[in-house]
Amino acid sequence: GEDATPASDLYALGCVLYECATGAPPFAGHRATEVGFAHLMEPPLDPRERAPELSADFALALLTALEKTPASRPTTPTALARMLHVACSAPPA
Repeated sequence: GEDATPASDLYALGCVLYECATGAPPFAGHRATEVGFAHLMEPPLDPRERAPELSADFALALLTALEKTPASRPTTPTALARMLHVACSAPPA
């Protein structure tokens, strides 16, 4: 119910990246209202449950982009890109 902001765009980007990385959207339901409610109220499934090969740091970057509170998300696309770059550059655990 609020105006869209750059944080809204980062959330949307997080949704796209989550689906690209896992093969499934972060929220699912049989009806659009179920999906909309999930975006507002439910935490997304840890991406490693769908794609175990993802690193913990990569999963954390995705989940940070999907934070419900806009102030908890990365502040810029560059900040999110840095998180993802660091996650992809780290040696496997």
